[in-house]
Amino acid sequence: MIEKNNYKTDVLKLLEKPEIPADCTIVVAGGPKRDYVPPAVAALKNYVEGGGRALFMLDPPLKFGQEVDENAELTSVLDSWGVIVRKDLVLDISGLGQLYGLGPEFPLVTMYENHPIVAGMKESATGFPITRSLDTKKVDKTMSTSCFPPPIRASLRRTSRVARSSLHRPT
Repeated sequence: MIEKNNYKTDVLKLLEKPEIPADCTIVVAGGPKRDYVPPAVAALKNYVEGGGRALFMLDPPLKFGQEVDENAELTSVLDSWGVIVRKDLVLDISGLGQLYGLGPEFPLVTMYENHPIVAGMKESATGFPITRSLDTKKVDKTMSTSCFPPPIRASLRRTSRVARSSLHRPT
């Protein structure tokens, strides 16, 4: 779909060469199942702190089905940028998704902030299957933004249950 809109995509093999090409417009970390190795995390950190853009889609570290690592080093970098990634699973208890045959592990969002990235989505619903919650805080190094307005963030907290206890690794 991205290439149909005249974007060129490429896979970065950060294990082989832990650097991001200078002509890269954005890096997408799409649901990594295993921990990124330190040189890969350093490459992502340097890229973003050098002015690059990135989209991180981190699945919750679940303990059933296909296990997903915590990616502690990457989430630590995100935290330093003002994005606090929680070790939980968001469950939609509003019932909206059930109208479309979806379960509670597939929250639907129908309202968005006034932000260019979601400008064309005003009449659309977006599903976030098997997702974790996050918070943002102000920091000097980078800019993180939310695409959901404060009433929706509050509504998601009210209409979603966050399962936390069983997601932590045993120590």
